[in-house]
Amino acid sequence: MNELIILAGLVLALAVSALLVGFYAYYSAQRASFQSRATVTAAREECAAAVEAMKANLEQMAVNLRPAPIAVAAEPIPGTPKSSMNLSKRSQALRMRRQGDSPQRISELLEMPLQEVELLLKVHEIVLSNMPAA
Repeated sequence: MNELIILAGLVLALAVSALLVGFYAYYSAQRASFQSRATVTAAREECAAAVEAMKANLEQMAVNLRPAPIAVAAEPIPGTPKSSMNLSKRSQALRMRRQGDSPQRISELLEMPLQEVELLLKVHEIVLSNMPAA
Protein backbone atom coordinates (compact mmCIF):
# COMPACT_ATOMS: atom_id res chain seq x y z
CA MET A 1 0.00 0.00 0.00
CA ASN A 2 2.93 2.25 0.60
CA GLU A 3 3.90 1.86 -2.99
CA LEU A 4 0.41 2.83 -4.08
CA ILE A 5 0.51 6.03 -2.04
CA ILE A 6 3.94 6.87 -3.38
CA LEU A 7 2.77 6.20 -6.93
CA ALA A 8 -0.37 8.32 -6.39
CA GLY A 9 1.77 11.10 -4.87
CA LEU A 10 4.12 10.92 -7.84
CA VAL A 11 1.23 11.12 -10.32
CA LEU A 12 -0.23 14.02 -8.36
CA ALA A 13 3.15 15.78 -8.33
CA LEU A 14 3.48 15.28 -12.08
CA ALA A 15 -0.05 16.60 -12.64
CA VAL A 16 0.64 19.67 -10.50
CA SER A 17 3.97 20.20 -12.31
CA ALA A 18 2.22 19.94 -15.68
CA LEU A 19 -0.42 22.40 -14.49
CA LEU A 20 2.25 24.86 -13.33
CA VAL A 21 4.13 24.53 -16.62
CA GLY A 22 0.87 25.17 -18.49
CA PHE A 23 0.13 28.28 -16.42
CA TYR A 24 3.68 29.53 -17.02
CA ALA A 25 3.35 28.93 -20.77
CA TYR A 26 -0.01 30.71 -20.82
CA TYR A 27 1.40 33.67 -18.86
CA SER A 28 4.45 33.89 -21.16
CA ALA A 29 2.26 33.79 -24.26
CA GLN A 30 0.02 36.53 -22.86
CA ARG A 31 3.03 38.70 -22.03
CA ALA A 32 4.54 38.19 -25.52
CA SER A 33 1.16 38.99 -27.10
CA PHE A 34 0.85 42.18 -25.06
CA GLN A 35 4.38 43.26 -26.01
CA SER A 36 3.79 42.56 -29.70
CA ARG A 37 0.50 44.51 -29.61
CA ALA A 38 2.31 47.44 -28.02
CA THR A 39 5.05 47.27 -30.67
CA VAL A 40 2.52 47.07 -33.51
CA THR A 41 0.52 49.97 -32.09
CA ALA A 42 3.64 52.11 -31.80
CA ALA A 43 4.72 51.23 -35.35
CA ARG A 44 1.22 51.97 -36.67
CA GLU A 45 1.20 55.38 -34.96
CA GLU A 46 4.65 56.14 -36.33
CA CYS A 47 3.55 55.18 -39.85
CA ALA A 48 0.39 57.26 -39.55
CA ALA A 49 2.45 60.28 -38.49
CA ALA A 50 4.84 59.73 -41.42
CA VAL A 51 1.91 59.48 -43.85
CA GLU A 52 0.41 62.70 -42.51
CA ALA A 53 3.77 64.46 -42.87
CA MET A 54 4.08 63.20 -46.45
CA LYS A 55 0.56 64.37 -47.25
CA ALA A 56 1.38 67.82 -45.90
CA ASN A 57 4.59 67.92 -47.97
CA LEU A 58 2.74 66.75 -51.07
CA GLU A 59 0.05 69.40 -50.63
CA GLN A 60 2.74 72.05 -50.19
CA MET A 61 4.50 70.87 -53.36
CA ALA A 62 1.19 70.93 -55.24
CA VAL A 63 0.65 74.52 -54.14
CA ASN A 64 4.17 75.44 -55.26
CA LEU A 65 3.71 73.75 -58.64
CA ARG A 66 0.47 75.47 -59.55
CA PRO A 67 1.11 77.50 -62.69
CA ALA A 68 1.04 81.22 -62.33
CA PRO A 69 -2.00 82.83 -63.90
CA ILE A 70 -1.31 83.68 -67.52
CA ALA A 71 -1.80 87.28 -68.40
CA VAL A 72 -4.22 87.64 -71.28
CA ALA A 73 -2.82 89.69 -74.11
CA ALA A 74 -4.70 92.89 -74.66
CA GLU A 75 -6.75 93.15 -77.83
CA PRO A 76 -5.14 95.38 -80.43
CA ILE A 77 -6.62 98.80 -80.62
CA PRO A 78 -8.91 99.08 -83.66
CA GLY A 79 -7.36 101.07 -86.45
CA THR A 80 -3.76 100.25 -85.56
CA PRO A 81 -1.91 98.24 -88.18
CA LYS A 82 -0.91 94.70 -87.34
CA SER A 83 2.72 93.76 -87.58
CA SER A 84 3.47 92.60 -91.11
CA MET A 85 5.66 89.83 -92.39
CA ASN A 86 9.32 90.73 -92.23
CA LEU A 87 11.52 90.63 -95.31
CA SER A 88 13.45 87.54 -94.28
CA LYS A 89 10.26 85.49 -93.97
CA ARG A 90 9.08 86.88 -97.30
CA SER A 91 12.27 85.88 -99.06
CA GLN A 92 12.21 82.47 -97.36
CA ALA A 93 8.63 81.91 -98.54
CA LEU A 94 9.48 82.84 -102.13
CA ARG A 95 12.61 80.66 -102.05
CA MET A 96 10.60 77.71 -100.71
CA ARG A 97 7.97 78.19 -103.45
CA ARG A 98 10.70 78.17 -106.12
CA GLN A 99 11.91 74.88 -104.61
CA GLY A 100 8.41 73.42 -105.09
CA ASP A 101 6.95 73.60 -101.56
CA SER A 102 3.19 74.01 -101.26
CA PRO A 103 1.65 77.09 -99.61
CA GLN A 104 0.43 74.88 -96.74
CA ARG A 105 3.96 73.60 -96.06
CA ILE A 106 5.42 77.11 -96.27
CA SER A 107 2.75 78.33 -93.85
CA GLU A 108 3.53 75.55 -91.36
CA LEU A 109 7.32 75.88 -91.52
CA LEU A 110 7.40 79.68 -91.28
CA GLU A 111 4.53 79.78 -88.75
CA MET A 112 2.51 82.21 -90.84
CA PRO A 113 -1.19 82.26 -91.70
CA LEU A 114 -1.95 80.36 -94.91
CA GLN A 115 -3.85 83.32 -96.37
CA GLU A 116 -0.82 85.56 -95.93
CA VAL A 117 1.42 83.08 -97.76
CA GLU A 118 -1.10 82.69 -100.60
CA LEU A 119 -1.43 86.47 -100.93
CA LEU A 120 2.35 86.88 -101.06
CA LEU A 121 2.65 84.24 -103.77
CA LYS A 122 -0.17 85.80 -105.85
CA VAL A 123 1.34 89.28 -105.58
CA HIS A 124 4.74 87.90 -106.55
CA GLU A 125 3.24 86.17 -109.62
CA ILE A 126 1.44 89.37 -110.65
CA VAL A 127 4.64 91.41 -110.30
CA LEU A 128 6.58 88.86 -112.35
CA SER A 129 3.92 88.77 -115.08
CA ASN A 130 3.90 92.59 -115.37
CA MET A 131 7.67 92.93 -115.67
CA PRO A 132 8.91 93.61 -119.18
CA ALA A 133 10.99 90.85 -120.70
CA ALA A 134 14.66 91.76 -120.75
